[in-house]
Amino acid sequence: MAWTQATGSATGFQSIVSTRNHFDRETGALVSTHNSTNYDAINIPWLKQGTKCPVNLAIIVPGWGNDANKSVERFERAKMSLEHNNYHDPIVGFSWDSDTTIQSIGAGWTVANLIAKDNGPKLAQFIADFKDKCNDSEIRIIAHSLGSRVILSSLYSLNNNQHWKDRNFTLTSVHLLGAAVDNEEVANDPL
Repeated sequence: MAWTQATGSATGFQSIVSTRNHFDRETGALVSTHNSTNYDAINIPWLKQGTKCPVNLAIIVPGWGNDANKSVERFERAKMSLEHNNYHDPIVGFSWDSDTTIQSIGAGWTVANLIAKDNGPKLAQFIADFKDKCNDSEIRIIAHSLGSRVILSSLYSLNNNQHWKDRNFTLTSVHLLGAAVDNEEVANDPL
């Protein structure tokens, strides 16, 4: 298992998987205190033994330019939208270092793309850890904009995870909203 359990939330949104401060937002490099698959779990009770698993779980992955506070606002907005459409199952927000420095030469966007891709194995590890504990739960992933790159990288990681394949784990659905990826990448490219 590659996660640490943290508690508490400064906002009303409770369940967050975070990789905040795992990457240098200027260069995109992984910082030395983290590895390619670790993450922080904030109020994710289902990772603990003996906790009742939800029937469904939705994971929200926001796009570029969201600091920790903006990410939580995005999670809240998505939660309200889902609840308005009669989805009342648990939701986990995935908070990542998408708030790179905007530069006139476009380097901030390039760095954000690198960080998004490198967050895929981290999100994949959370999904695999969750499915190990809650193998009957259905997982739905919803990503916006550059968050879609995180998802595609996660799918690639899961597809190459032998334990995932051996256990016949699956995702119920993946929704890419305003995806900042080419349509050919979704259909053909392993990254």
